Amino acid sequence: MATDSSNADTTGLEIAVIGMAGRFPGARDLEAFWRNLRDGVESIRFLEDADLEPSALDTAAVRSDPNYVKAAAVLEDADLFDAGYFGVTPKEAEVMDPQQRVFLECAVEALEHAGYDTERFKGRIGVYAGARTDTYVFNLFSNPAALGGLDPFEIGLGNDLAFLTTRVAHRLNLRGPAYSVHTACSTALVALHLAGQALLADECRMAVAGGVAINVPQNVGYLYQYGGIVSPDGHCRAFDAKAAGTIFGSGIGLVVLKRLEDALADGDTIHAVIKGSAINNDGAVKASFTAPSVQGQATVIKDALAAAEVSADSIHYVEAHGTGTALGDPIEVRALTKAFGNKTKGRRSIPIGSVKTNVGHLDAAAGSASLLKAILAMKHQQLPPSLHFESPNPQIDFDSGPFYVNTALQPWPRGRTPRRAGVSSFGIGGTNAHVILEEAPATPASSASRPWELLVLSARSHTALDTATARLAQHLESHPELSLSDVAHTLQVGRKAHSHRRVLVARDVQDAVRVLRMAEPQRVLTATHETSQRPVSFLFSDAGVGTPLESLYRSEPAFRAEVDACAKRLRSPLGLDLSAAMYPEDGRRPSLPEPLGTMARFVEQYALARLWMTWGLVPESVLGEGIGAWVAAALSGALPLEKALTMALLGDPSNQRRGLTGSGLKSPEMPLLSAATGAFVTDAEAMRPETWMDAASNTSRLDDALRELVKEPTRVVLTMGTPGALVERARALAGTTGTRAIRTSVADSLPALASVLSTLGQLWLDGVEVDWDDVNEDRGLRRVPLPTYPFERQRYWVAPAARAEPTQAVSPQAPQGKLADVADWFHVPAWHRTAPIALDRKALQERRCWVLFVDGLGVGEALARRLEEAGQDVVRVRQGGAFMRDAAKRYALDARLRGDYATLWKDLADQDLSPSVVVHLWSLGSSGEEPSSPELFRKVQDTGYYSLLHLGQALAKGDTSRPVRIEIVTDRVQDVAGEGTALPEKATLLGPCKVIPQEQEHVSTRCLDVVAPAPGSPAVEKLAERLLAELSQRSRDAVVAWRGSLRYAQTHSPLRLEPVGEAPTPLREKGVYLITGGLGGVGLMLAEHLARTLHARIALLGRTALPAPSEWDGYLATHPEDDAVARRILRVRELEQAGAQVMVVHADVADAAQLEAAVAKVEARFGALNGVLHCAGVTQGPSLYNPLTDIGRSESETQFGPKVHGTYALEQVLSRRSADFVLLFSSNAAVLGGLGYLTYASSNLFMDAFAQARAGRSGTRWVSASWDPWPEETKHTNVRTSMDQYAMTPAEGAEAVRRLVTLGVDGQVVVATGDLAQRWRLWIQRETSQPVAGARAAGKPRRSKTPFVAPGSELEKQLAALWQEVLGVDSVGLNDNFFDLGGHSLLATRVAGRLRTQFDLDIPLAKLFEAATVASLAKLVADHQAALEEAASQAALDELANLSDEEIEAELARRSR
Repeated sequence: MATDSSNADTTGLEIAVIGMAGRFPGARDLEAFWRNLRDGVESIRFLEDADLEPSALDTAAVRSDPNYVKAAAVLEDADLFDAGYFGVTPKEAEVMDPQQRVFLECAVEALEHAGYDTERFKGRIGVYAGARTDTYVFNLFSNPAALGGLDPFEIGLGNDLAFLTTRVAHRLNLRGPAYSVHTACSTALVALHLAGQALLADECRMAVAGGVAINVPQNVGYLYQYGGIVSPDGHCRAFDAKAAGTIFGSGIGLVVLKRLEDALADGDTIHAVIKGSAINNDGAVKASFTAPSVQGQATVIKDALAAAEVSADSIHYVEAHGTGTALGDPIEVRALTKAFGNKTKGRRSIPIGSVKTNVGHLDAAAGSASLLKAILAMKHQQLPPSLHFESPNPQIDFDSGPFYVNTALQPWPRGRTPRRAGVSSFGIGGTNAHVILEEAPATPASSASRPWELLVLSARSHTALDTATARLAQHLESHPELSLSDVAHTLQVGRKAHSHRRVLVARDVQDAVRVLRMAEPQRVLTATHETSQRPVSFLFSDAGVGTPLESLYRSEPAFRAEVDACAKRLRSPLGLDLSAAMYPEDGRRPSLPEPLGTMARFVEQYALARLWMTWGLVPESVLGEGIGAWVAAALSGALPLEKALTMALLGDPSNQRRGLTGSGLKSPEMPLLSAATGAFVTDAEAMRPETWMDAASNTSRLDDALRELVKEPTRVVLTMGTPGALVERARALAGTTGTRAIRTSVADSLPALASVLSTLGQLWLDGVEVDWDDVNEDRGLRRVPLPTYPFERQRYWVAPAARAEPTQAVSPQAPQGKLADVADWFHVPAWHRTAPIALDRKALQERRCWVLFVDGLGVGEALARRLEEAGQDVVRVRQGGAFMRDAAKRYALDARLRGDYATLWKDLADQDLSPSVVVHLWSLGSSGEEPSSPELFRKVQDTGYYSLLHLGQALAKGDTSRPVRIEIVTDRVQDVAGEGTALPEKATLLGPCKVIPQEQEHVSTRCLDVVAPAPGSPAVEKLAERLLAELSQRSRDAVVAWRGSLRYAQTHSPLRLEPVGEAPTPLREKGVYLITGGLGGVGLMLAEHLARTLHARIALLGRTALPAPSEWDGYLATHPEDDAVARRILRVRELEQAGAQVMVVHADVADAAQLEAAVAKVEARFGALNGVLHCAGVTQGPSLYNPLTDIGRSESETQFGPKVHGTYALEQVLSRRSADFVLLFSSNAAVLGGLGYLTYASSNLFMDAFAQARAGRSGTRWVSASWDPWPEETKHTNVRTSMDQYAMTPAEGAEAVRRLVTLGVDGQVVVATGDLAQRWRLWIQRETSQPVAGARAAGKPRRSKTPFVAPGSELEKQLAALWQEVLGVDSVGLNDNFFDLGGHSLLATRVAGRLRTQFDLDIPLAKLFEAATVASLAKLVADHQAALEEAASQAALDELANLSDEEIEAELARRSR
């Protein structure tokens, strides 16, 4: 064996570690990992009961066991994943083992850390890795309702460990071996060994190796058993006398490997060298299958030393397996001592340690953690401490061996040999691995830099690009020693090019940091790349380049070579060296006489074009004017360079024929446009000398040629000079339909090299393919570690269903029917004081996009500043007269126009800005100090109700896969403690607040009512600070109010209305009562009750006029009984027969003048008005049962008519009278929302708030009753819903009215026949996703009124399965009604969402209610699918009709790849 003294003593079998990535408990990256190791941090989390996550495996009994240890080694954000980066669908991501998701991201990070773009790398890349047993799958198996109908094969693809490496190979286009390894705890180092062998066998040229382990759930403990492998207290005490076990944790570590000689030749950064490695198995000669073996471990260590061809005494440190078990630690030390034998430096001379004392045992990733710890220790030349070692395990005799436990941070000096370490990893089952590491060879000095360098960055979104920019700036600031040339090179060749791109040109690292931090924003170019491999055409002018190119000549060998070649050809005819004349050594820019000036214009354009071509920009066509025509001809190959130079030199066309003597003319090798003909030069034209004699002087068809050049929108036109008349002409001819990219090679404002590099960057922004290797050819540049891709992760997680307990609870999802006692139906609004929401700084660490509809008080602006300081993306939207983008992330829109909101959302989507939180403050302070009035109502709707409606519509049409929170901040909506400041006019905004999230499952809302601060006052900043805290996290409280420092959440308190003794405000015998909407179902029902019980005098007011009573007999004689008017006449006569005096009054209740006249008629006939039952409302037509996407101003105003303006009119008319009461007939839609009820809920919310604002006043009592459904016969639709179970009978409804009117209540009263608290939790707090304790998705028996008919077709079976999943029943028949099976409105929303994703069917809610059986729904879906297929077929036929045979063949070939 060799005893080396330097890295020069190599065997040719060394493997270089050129890239690394890792995430460990307490460390999101390797920098944090090293800090924790260096500082002796134990990254074990000790849990409280509240911290414990639900588990599909743990039982309550296990967790209550006194030996249950509440400790975990947790990998942060293991539930997050950037699915879009890898082309993974949200559902696929959700059911994919998080180990595979994290492995995908870390593989990208490791390769980027190595400086490689897998798409650009020409060799084969292998993947060798393994994962621990997948425990996430238990979540999936326990919760089939969350699987979205995926079949077992699809679930297996995301969870089978066999696909760990092949998925990475597929997603990253890696074509080497993809090898999944499973040897338990030694998996990662075995994978490393196999990868090294593959590299030496030339099976691949680069390899990714390592392991991953994520234990699901993470925040759980474990049950300690004496003598077992796990620790009794959550600490791992490797080699210590108190060692009693380990603690398992989660983490990932990957390295990128190459053969050392290849890495050195390729200019890679080498972090460490693997001198040798070995693997083996213990076999049967040991105590048990799980026991370790001295002989097996000692042998594998000896084998590794032999493979490395180094002696044991050259090893300076051993990173041990070190599990902290009483049996394993002594065996490991004995094996080490046996392997090292007498070839060491003395007793207690070699430090050992175990990373498991820091982060726990990471199972399949344990070897990766050990390896990376050793590499980092080498790089930093320090040995970090091994934790929790106080006195040795009595079974370990450290005194007789060379090893000791390193318990403190100490320097790691270099000795007579390079720093070397051994790393062990031993698996349960006996597969052992050992690796010999050596420090990296000295880094070669970087090559000379260009005076300027081009930095390129890209990402999949605008926000990710900003993050990448900030990370690079921070990295360069932290590493000023870096060569900017190496940085630029790594960014160019070592990163995948994404659609959002940014470039800048900088002089040095310090300059780059300044520009990256936007100190000079004009030097940063940013664009969204739309098409790839855009073609380029070159344009040459007679004016030449137009700016000095001396710096380009000095710095770019390719440019200098072309200039010198032309100068050499011209030396004889000119009698001097043109290059020396153009670029004198003293740096002057001489004024060249003719013909030198002409030749300089030719040569510089030609050399510049050739430079672009060496950088991979080969033009698809060329065009020149004047002398530029000969440059173009020479470049195209039609005119030999020497002849083109001669033509330019001769100048006079009469002399040019001499220059064209002899052969040499030929057909162009690339399309060449002629300014003389305006067309491409034909082969015949190219062979005629006259073509070239005329080329420079004849520009009669230049415009035609330019039109041809710029007509393709995707083409990029690159001119060889500064901007000038020719460029402007080209841009004018391109107009709006031609190319949008006409670029100039150089600009006057920058030095030539900086200008050319800036143009190169601009071309890359445009989507032109650049050969970065050629750009940096022969510069000897290195790939250096730089910040990796800033993944934009979202949570994808399937939680386990609750475990079955001995007693099963009743489902909380479906309250069943009515309460028996009518007295229990009544509730009033109440406010429950809660603790203030604390600022969640961790939540704000994840970058999100916030859209703020900023108010005029300054609160929104103050909040925006705080969010930006927290690193959030903030888009500001102000009120304006039309949509406009004021600046980056600043907009104005017209609150009245629905289209402006849609335009805003599209513009954000075009920038890859996906809002996570929308804070709507336009209603804050919108009312000022104005009192309640119809005028105020009209004023505040645009910035309140309509603005939220339009916002919801924009969200419904946008990306519904991404969750969005809408936070509405307003004032004067709620009265919490009788302040009397609430305005019913603003209450309508609560309708969208409640209904939008019910109809759009991806949206959640919260309404915060605050006290508006004075503009510019300290209260503005204080309010913004509180909002930051409140909005930093979600809350179950949907309606919140702040008063002072107190926070309240809305709830409802029971109000038992039970008649006892004499009623305080009885109804009057033969009293006079006005019923608005009196000819409707509820109005007539109440009239009948009043007639029979009080012989009341009743005025029925409605918009529908009846014939005069004297004409009724004639009308009935000539019309059938089912005629609507005839039915009403008959009902009025029935009332009269019951003892009532009835008067039918025709008036629009929303018109105060008509209402005044109607009441006057009532008083004229009956002499008084004792009470009003305001039942008027629009219950038919497009304003009701409509999804929010179909609602406009017309539908809204239709509902506002009787409910809002009718209420105003009643107040005006009754203000001069002394009625006992007004009972406003509101709806529980105002309390609970409801699908299709947005406008209806909002108008009823106004009535509730109107009555509440008048509660406690003297005079007429105003009561608003938010009713559950009235009897079936009053409904105006045949649609069945889950609300039917709460419908009252006529007698119950009449009794409830009597109690409301006679028992002295006022304000808003909710009349809920069923459990209101539970329905509030279900429909407002949206607790629909919580599984039934102990129940499984298909556990409930079918409950239907129809005989069971099995679904027949595949589509019917799919829909039935969907219903089973959503409803949680064990079977669904073809004709079963959704609502009979326990369905309700929110579950219907789920069905609608699933239909949208599974069948691409966006079904109106009313249709869904009508198609309430599998049979009828299947017909709807089938019709929709047939329509889609027909449209697709027609589109395909239309497309084919416009394609040539060649284009069809090319497209078929593309699709088959």
